[in-house]
This record gives sequence, structure tokens and C-alpha cells, in this order.
Amino acid sequence: MAMACIRGTYMNQIDGFMELLQKLLAGDVNGACMDMLAGVKAALLSSISENQEYLIALLSVAVLAAFFTNLTSAFGGGLLGEQGFYVSFVLIFTLAIKAFGVFFSVAEDVVRQILEVMQLLVPAYIVSVTGAAGSITGTAAYELICLVLTCIQYGVLYIMFPLLQTFFLFQFINQLNEEQYFTRWIALIKDLIGWGLKMITVFVVGMHLLKGMITPVLDSVKVGMVQKGINAIPGGSFVAAFTGVFLGCSILIKNSIGVAGILILLGIVAVPFVQMGVMVVSYYVLAALLEPILDKRLIKAISGMAEAATLTFRTAFTSVVLLIVSIAMIASCTNMRWS
Repeated sequence: MAMACIRGTYMNQIDGFMELLQKLLAGDVNGACMDMLAGVKAALLSSISENQEYLIALLSVAVLAAFFTNLTSAFGGGLLGEQGFYVSFVLIFTLAIKAFGVFFSVAEDVVRQILEVMQLLVPAYIVSVTGAAGSITGTAAYELICLVLTCIQYGVLYIMFPLLQTFFLFQFINQLNEEQYFTRWIALIKDLIGWGLKMITVFVVGMHLLKGMITPVLDSVKVGMVQKGINAIPGGSFVAAFTGVFLGCSILIKNSIGVAGILILLGIVAVPFVQMGVMVVSYYVLAALLEPILDKRLIKAISGMAEAATLTFRTAFTSVVLLIVSIAMIASCTNMRWS
């Protein structure tokens, strides 16, 4: 249900792209933002998260497991208590896999959809950047956006997401034995994901800054030389003025497409991000509520699920932020010579 809601929101935002762009071109930024917020609110109110069912079931099973564990310990524990723990562990692990599976599918679906949106947005945006700033800047902007999309597609979808699934499994498997043989593996995977996100962010932002300091200046010099040459021709001032108006309008169109793309991305991710945020908080609250009555190893497993969900949310959030920052930095750098 949650994924169907996201797909519906995605298609509605794509269908309304031209209407949103027209409002931005008319200067009605508040109206465009209100339309996006209204769409997000309607989608959020109409969505029913599947995780709620799993949370209720997980809470019920955990309470029963706590009752069973305390009952066996009252009769001496021993082998019966250990068997009770493993039965409880299997039940909680089964429900946790289903709950985290839905959570993970929503995060993965969001990342795939923003990649699809960028594939639709990039051609129009690059054409507008080329018309406003020049061919060198347009080529550089295309390379940068393709670089960001490649980092998200291969770095996030094909490397980090499988690591997140492994991290979740190790959090539960590590609690099967009191010695906890996979503690260092868990710490290693967590560090790899954290370092990977930081490296991608620094690399993408650094490339934007480096190319943003060079390519717009090259195009600005070329355009300035052409305009001075036109002004030197008798009657060329009229042509130069017309060219200036044309380039100014192209910058307006370019910025409007960029803002529309950012709003569409925010509209797509708003509902699933709110859902994922609520679920992450729910996992932590569930672990806190069950801590006084449940076995410590089971509490660590549930807390590990919450930590895996947090890392998944952070990874998806970073992917969206990189795309938004890329659009904003390209728009800002290509406005330099008109400021």
C-alpha cells in the first residue's frame, strides 16, 4: 500500500510538471509550493503503512515471549528457558524481516524513482543551461549530473543497499550466541556505509565547486567578446540588446526548470520519508518499551533493526540531497555573469 501510494504520487508529480513550470515562469512560487504541499498532504492522509501491522504483531509476540521467558525462569530456567528464547527469537526475527523488508523496499523504490525523474528532467535542464550559459558550461553540467546519477545508481543501489541488508541480518544473527561473534563485522559494515556516504558527498560537491569556478567564466568570456564585436558594427547595439534580453529569458527558464525539478523531487520523497521517519522512531520506542521485560539479546536485536533502518533512511536521504544540491549549484554557478 505504501509503495503504491509513492508510485501514485510520482505519476501525479510528473503529469503536473508543465503546470508547475508555468506557475514558476509566472513568478507564482508560493502557488507552486502550495500545490506541492497539498499533493503531499493528500497522499500522506490516504496512505496506510504496512509496517503498522508488523509493529503491532511484533509488540504482541514480544510481550508473549517475555511472559514465556519469565514463566520458564520461575521454574528453574535451564534448557527449557534456552529453548523458549530460541522460539521467541525465531518469531521476532520472522516479523522483523517482514517489517524491515517493507521499510527497505520503500527506501529502494524512492531512490529508483528519483533516478527516473532525473533522467526525464536532465535533457530539458541541460538544454536550458546551455542556452543560458554556453556550450562548455552545458557540457560540464551534463557530466556532473551524470556523475551524480552514476554514484547513486552504483554506489547506493548496488553497494550500500546490499550492505544495509547484510547489516540488518548480522544484527539478529549476532544475538544467537552470548559471545556475539559478528560484533566487529557489524561495526565494519557501519563504518563502510558511513565512509561511503561521506566520500560520495565530498566528491560530488568538490567536482561541482571546481567546474563551477572555471566553465561559466570561459563561456562568459566568449559571450562578452561576441557582444563587443556586435557593438562595434553599425547598428549592432540593437542586436546586442536583443541578445541580452534573450539570454536573460533563458536564465529565467533555466532556473524555473531547476526549481520545478527540486519541487518534484521533494514531492516524491516527502511522503515516504515521513513514513520511514515515523517507523524508525517506532522501532526505537518499541525497544525502549520492551527493555524491562524482554531478554537483553532480543532487545539488542530490535535495537539493531532500528539502527539498520536509520542507516537506510540516511542513505536514501543523502541520495536526494545530492541531486537537489547538484541542481541548485548548477543554477547558481550559471548565474554568475548576470548578477
